[in-house]
Amino acid sequence: MTERARREYAEVLRPRYRVADKQERGRILDEYCRTTGCHRKAAIRRLRAAARTPGRPPGRPARYGPELVPIRERVWRASDDLSGKLLVAILPTWSEWTGIGPGALQGDLVLHCGESTAGFYLTTLVAVDVATTWTELQAVWGLHHRRVCSGVHLLRHRLPFPLREWHSDNGREFINDCLLAWCRREGIRFTRGRPYRKNDQAWVEQRNGFVVRRLVGHDRYSSRAAFAVLQRLYGLLRLQLNFFRPVRKLVSKRRVGSRVVKRYDLPQTPYQRVLAARLLSPHQRHALAQQFHTLDPIALARDIQQTLDLLWKLADTRPRPQEAARG
Repeated sequence: MTERARREYAEVLRPRYRVADKQERGRILDEYCRTTGCHRKAAIRRLRAAARTPGRPPGRPARYGPELVPIRERVWRASDDLSGKLLVAILPTWSEWTGIGPGALQGDLVLHCGESTAGFYLTTLVAVDVATTWTELQAVWGLHHRRVCSGVHLLRHRLPFPLREWHSDNGREFINDCLLAWCRREGIRFTRGRPYRKNDQAWVEQRNGFVVRRLVGHDRYSSRAAFAVLQRLYGLLRLQLNFFRPVRKLVSKRRVGSRVVKRYDLPQTPYQRVLAARLLSPHQRHALAQQFHTLDPIALARDIQQTLDLLWKLADTRPRPQEAARG
């Protein structure tokens, strides 16, 4: 039975249900559930509901006509399936890290090792500016600390503002003489996360899951071809994330009884937050604005999907040496 038929059947039974005694109501409910396959609680809600105005469809009144559906769907797809609250922010054009200015980045490494960390595999360096949520992604050839240090150097030069602070976890790929000496030479403050304090890496951990794991996945990648495609993908993703992906930042958090009430600011893209910080020179602002105006979010979303399709085909499905030995 279709949903429309269920509603029409309920319209017929509703007058009888409202004037019936308890036993008769039970029989009406049995009849409705047996005929429609509906759950008894749902049947009670439907038969208790007020009669619907003839000709008016159920639910909230529509604000837009069907002629705008194709346009809205294209914009939604291009925005990486944003929710309505975030999508509205781009239609016209958590934490202890409060009061931090632009240039303080949290960094982390995502391993593309599949189900085993044995052998060689690619990694992704993720860095997020806490103040503006500007995100940089860098494919890294393996886990060696010199490769990771080189990755930090590369993404630093893509930032629209100076790198002042670098914060990471306690992995040896970050805590080593190479990266520490480089930060000292460049005047970059180097801090690391405290044990058992998850919030120390909250921003970049969120990006690890939302960007890398959600899109690239958990497969193993270890080839030169995959490395090149991964780099191409991140060149596209950084544009989409920073210019077209609004983010809401936590403004306040307080406990009211058993509930935690959180308040957020208005959704803004990292690009908008960088401009609002007013730390760029007029020339830098102009260059960043020019880059923004040359981007086509529809084409960008298409290119990202095509690159992902190519990358997924390059996943390493060969058995690991220890697996082959067991076989």
